[in-house]
Amino acid sequence: MKDPNKAKGIMYVIMFAGFVPFGIGSAFMEDIPWLAVIFFLLGGALFIASLVYGIKNVRCPHCGQIQNLKLWPITTCPYCKKRVDRLY
Repeated sequence: MKDPNKAKGIMYVIMFAGFVPFGIGSAFMEDIPWLAVIFFLLGGALFIASLVYGIKNVRCPHCGQIQNLKLWPITTCPYCKKRVDRLY
């Protein structure tokens, strides 16, 4: 993926989708504890998968260095100083 901002958006969608199983797991905590553990593990797996995806794909299209994973958009690579929001 060439656009690090798009890759970062996908990373955050996966990360926030991992919060849903945490909520469901906490709802089942007292009634069905084994089901709550499964949902907690699923939420944790989605969170870790989002971080791995972000580290692997949020990179500068010019030099390949990892970019900032924070929420705001990236305009310039801090390493090669080239623009990453326009790819021409």
